[in-house]
Amino acid sequence: MHLMLPRDFMGFVRQVLEPDVLPVYRMPYPGRRGPEARIAHGCLHVSRCLIFTEVMLNAYRQLDVPASRFDPLAIRLALAWHDAGREGDGFDEWEPQSAALAAQHAGKLGLSPTYAAYVGSLIVHTLRKPDDLNALVVEACDTLDILRVFPGRAFERHRLAFLRSGGPLPADEVVRRQVIAEAEAWIAHTESFSIRRTADDSPTCCQDLLHTVDPIAYPTLARLLAHSIHATPA
Repeated sequence: MHLMLPRDFMGFVRQVLEPDVLPVYRMPYPGRRGPEARIAHGCLHVSRCLIFTEVMLNAYRQLDVPASRFDPLAIRLALAWHDAGREGDGFDEWEPQSAALAAQHAGKLGLSPTYAAYVGSLIVHTLRKPDDLNALVVEACDTLDILRVFPGRAFERHRLAFLRSGGPLPADEVVRRQVIAEAEAWIAHTESFSIRRTADDSPTCCQDLLHTVDPIAYPTLARLLAHSIHATPA
């Protein structure tokens, strides 16, 4: 691993996500123009997915799951790039393109070709291994943000592997319900015009979104994020 690559969440956001990755999501799909070109799979979606990563990893940490069972850097890089290769909305037929962009970027960060390829594989459903916990978190974060499109009863909760019983990791139905409910409310808030008009184009989009996680309105999300936000840079 490159010695200068930040291993803490806020370092990743400030040094990798916001300067290197989010500008890609501000580019319209090929042949499209205007601010609506990437409304469903743009900076807000990707930033929220990265934030959900920390929520989930810290939830498992509080259930005494060893940190060694996850690779936060691989998860963050995969989620950062998972929609970058898209050329449209709807069914994602561009996962290989996004994976290639992720692997290319990982290489530029000084990561080995093997590691870069692994990061890319976390994006492509057909390359994910069923017992890979990093892949589980990547898919769960993307699935949770589907609440922006299918809120309420339309959200298929059984597809969300996070803290679900019967899986390879400990379950906690109480925290699971709290996270889903608060995530739905927070996503709706961040999708509002007043937030979208400023955050989506902001060079500090992810940091701006973190400031909207009010501990009174979203106590579970705020509690689970606190460890990552206030962690000492590695």
